[in-house]
Amino acid sequence: MKKNLSLYISLLCFLLLSSCSPSSSKSQSESFSDCQKGFMGISGNKIYPSSDGYYFFAGHYLMFADRHLKETTFVCNKPECLHAEEAPENRINCNAFFLEPRSLICEDNNLYILGRNLQIKEYDAYSIYKTDIDGNNRSNIYTAKEQMDAFLLHQGNIYTSELNFTDDNGKLLDNPIVSIHKISLANTKKEDVIFQDDTLNEGRINRLNCYNHYCYFDLIDFSETMTTESKKINLDTLEISNSFPFDTASTILGKNCIFCEESIENDLTNHTWKSRYWQLDVNGENPVELTKEFFSVIEKNAIMLTADDKYVYFHDIDYGANAVAKEERRFYVYTYDGNLVCEIPFGEIQNYIDYYAGDNRYLFIYEKVPVENDDSKIIYRYLDKTKFGKDARFEVLFEGYQSQYYGTTIY
Repeated sequence: MKKNLSLYISLLCFLLLSSCSPSSSKSQSESFSDCQKGFMGISGNKIYPSSDGYYFFAGHYLMFADRHLKETTFVCNKPECLHAEEAPENRINCNAFFLEPRSLICEDNNLYILGRNLQIKEYDAYSIYKTDIDGNNRSNIYTAKEQMDAFLLHQGNIYTSELNFTDDNGKLLDNPIVSIHKISLANTKKEDVIFQDDTLNEGRINRLNCYNHYCYFDLIDFSETMTTESKKINLDTLEISNSFPFDTASTILGKNCIFCEESIENDLTNHTWKSRYWQLDVNGENPVELTKEFFSVIEKNAIMLTADDKYVYFHDIDYGANAVAKEERRFYVYTYDGNLVCEIPFGEIQNYIDYYAGDNRYLFIYEKVPVENDDSKIIYRYLDKTKFGKDARFEVLFEGYQSQYYGTTIY
């Protein structure tokens, strides 16, 4: 009897402990972080937040800025390292060095960085590396078959946009294969292709992003036709559908909604265009056309750049035949209900490459500005959102020359 009672108590304790254990799939999925949609760029991303500040790329180097954006440092703890000042043959020994970095994520005190794989010499291979937050203990966790343009982390999975030019036998394909892959962060050998297309002459995936249970992206043909289809993948069912029923110029993720720019005229010779803007729910349904009654600058064909959970951002046209004079260009900040919060001078922004709606404190813009001697200046600018409606201005986080941070490297 004592033996049976003991077994019964042991079984009861086991069941109670099991019911309280966090090892169920539901508890695990709830512990995973969502993609930081405000830090996903056009193709990959160059800056990402952490609990202490922001990591960003300066050429081939990973940098860190404190949370107040007052100090920047190389992510390398080698006391004798000269970083970008090292000789070409020594640069790869710097912990902050990543050849051609394209995306970065900070998650659970680890950094994940997409860059060229220096160990594979036969072709230009791209891998995702995991490191400590000080750049130590670098390990390769995933390598694409050929080219990888971007990646992100969302709810425990890695999502990559990839590009293949050859088949399994090495034969050149008529059209490249563009694809999105889903890889488990816990087991990177577990990989699924959740989207694939081989119908475009110069196909590419831009604006890869995840929000709630959808993966959003733009499928672009960069051939002479230059078409864009905004698509989404339901991550629960893997069903693929259009985010917007028309040919789009861009898709922007807002708070519980999507903003889409519909291209209605596009003169490639004079670089002029006309667009319509729409707002849809996250399922791509219930479209509402946005007019000057919603956002007044739509009347002057201003460009909707991005959005966060509180604001929608526009700026005056800065190139082509309809460009606004440099000294008159403005950056516009609206609330979702159409209230113009502030206008900020925008003429100093000369050649932005990418932009990030950021978090509740900062918005970021990344520039490459040509200078003399065939060089370029790398510039990160930011807006402090706490100054909206006061004295908000674009300020410089970092600037340096391409010749220094993309300098010759021997490997």
